[in-house]
Amino acid sequence: MQCGHCHNPEGAADTSGLILDNSQTLAINRGVCKPPVAAGGGAGDLRYAIVPGQPQQSILLYRMGSEKPDEMMPELGRSLIHKEGIDLVSRWISEMPGNC
Repeated sequence: MQCGHCHNPEGAADTSGLILDNSQTLAINRGVCKPPVAAGGGAGDLRYAIVPGQPQQSILLYRMGSEKPDEMMPELGRSLIHKEGIDLVSRWISEMPGNC
């Protein structure tokens, strides 16, 4: 998974408000309990990029699992859903403390 390639202060997704290059100290800037800014219909009717303890309620995981061209993430270099990456991110979100 290469989320930080675009989701960084200088990347193509800098206007999304979701910075995933490990440069942010505030959880909301890393997507925790952050409402979508630029996802459009790609949010899957979900409310936050990352919902601690609830990967299936997280836009990040929804977009990683989507096959729709206007929703799927990452946009670049992707021709299939990366199951191992989804499992890893799902476990990471599941283990996060807190709630939105």
